[in-house]
Amino acid sequence: MTRSLLALLRSWLVWLVLVGVAAAQEPLPETPVPDDLPPFTIPGLPSPAPAPVPAPMPMPMPPPPVPAPSWQPPAPITPIPMGSGRVFIAPFQSYDPALNSEAARLTQILQIHMQARYPVATIDEVPPWPDYSALVYLLACPQGQYAGCALVCGNRVAAQWTVGGTVTRGLQGVNTNLTFVENLSGREVINFGVALHGSNDIDLLRAVDTILGKLVEGAFASVDLRRAEVDPAERARLEAARNQVLAESLAELERQEGAVERAEVEAAEKEKLEKEKLVAEYKDREEVKPWEKAGLSEGAFVRYKNSGLPLADWKDRARGRQASLIARAGLGAGSGPFGQYFDGRYAIDDDLERAEVEQYQFVSRAPHVHIDLEAGFGILPFLDITAHYAYRNSQFIYLINQERIGAPVIVDAPVQNSYATWQAGGRVAIVPFPVRTVRPAFHVGVAFWRGSSWDKLIDGVNDLEPMTPMSQVLVQVGPGVEVETGDRISLFVRTLLDMSVAGQTVERFNDGQASLQVRADPSTFQNSNAGLTLQGGLTLRVRLAKGRQDDDDRPSNRFEGEDTL
Repeated sequence: MTRSLLALLRSWLVWLVLVGVAAAQEPLPETPVPDDLPPFTIPGLPSPAPAPVPAPMPMPMPPPPVPAPSWQPPAPITPIPMGSGRVFIAPFQSYDPALNSEAARLTQILQIHMQARYPVATIDEVPPWPDYSALVYLLACPQGQYAGCALVCGNRVAAQWTVGGTVTRGLQGVNTNLTFVENLSGREVINFGVALHGSNDIDLLRAVDTILGKLVEGAFASVDLRRAEVDPAERARLEAARNQVLAESLAELERQEGAVERAEVEAAEKEKLEKEKLVAEYKDREEVKPWEKAGLSEGAFVRYKNSGLPLADWKDRARGRQASLIARAGLGAGSGPFGQYFDGRYAIDDDLERAEVEQYQFVSRAPHVHIDLEAGFGILPFLDITAHYAYRNSQFIYLINQERIGAPVIVDAPVQNSYATWQAGGRVAIVPFPVRTVRPAFHVGVAFWRGSSWDKLIDGVNDLEPMTPMSQVLVQVGPGVEVETGDRISLFVRTLLDMSVAGQTVERFNDGQASLQVRADPSTFQNSNAGLTLQGGLTLRVRLAKGRQDDDDRPSNRFEGEDTL
């Protein structure tokens, strides 16, 4: 029986082996797995983290690189987000190569200053164009289109505001014209000038801080003006509010900072500053007054602000003639005591010997033309003293008559010629309001005039006696007008009243026995001692010394300007 059980067990094991082999040779049917099958979890235990996917094995031989094209288009510009405060500092531009280094310096100090206050973008961040960089594009911008070129660069770096400027040469330094552009609306909001003397960069930075601070406050940036659905009336109201804030901000900045000027703003015309209101506004303040900071008196500061000139230019013009060499040249014409009349008569006897001679000469009123040259020195802003020399051409009339004793007398007609004379003397010119382009003038002077003698003008008469040349002392006074036409050059027109106050203007000579039948009648001689001249020309001023800019605040250097008149 034991053997039977063992045989049965062996048969059963063989059957199991055969069944297993057959099952291994047939594929198992695929069971679909639902996509939303929840992960398998065991209650009470955390879910296992998914196994990391192994990185693919690197290829043994990488594919050959594809050559890059010679030019790739710049990356697309991200739309400007509303409310972004990014500021693009555009490089300052100069159209004078000598000022390129100054333009670069101002750009650098403005970038450093603004980086502590706003998110700043520089020209290096602007994507280039196919054939040139953004810096080349901006510096090659045509004159008068700087704001538009700066706007293009600012948009390429997604800036909300673009700040830049141009640099020009001033009388005592450089002038900058700051430009503020709103990239959202694509419009130049404001531009104004700042006069720099090399030591007041802080004025430039303070001006940018003041205006840009008003622009980014948000009071008028809450509505995107590019949106078509904005009501036109609302658009106009927002722009009017913007312009009013800017105008008030810049006006306040002008009152506080002596070097800041407004060149242009889209707002109502600037009101004239009044001295009484200015003094009253700062009467109880302990801070330094704006006119003291500018080195001016109250009245001069008011005139400076109302002139529209940069401070350096205004101060230079306010110095007027002071400490300057003065050269003046003019052409004139008129009628006055510059002609001469000579009457010479003599009688001869039968032996042809002179029996009697009678001669008269005197200064007569006659038309004249002249060249007038002056050179001198400016004593005060409105006063100069010059020495002058004039070469004058006028009229010489003479009559020479010979008689023979016992013969009929025939008197010849007078002969008229031109002749040259000269005069020299000194003048004082009083020209108030040196800052104005057109200003009144008053001239007063004294001159010595010298005529000629008949024997220097007439040849071949040996029976008459030489006479002393005529001479006189003249006082010249008269008003005029001066017009500033350029740096140190002005044109003038003046009238001068010439009055003879001393000198030898009449002379008579007689010798021999009374033999003349027809004598001259002195009562018919029209002697003159006054005349009028009209003159025009130009004045050149050459400054000998310039005041130190850092000393302008000292009381001894304060400009009184027109207050001294």
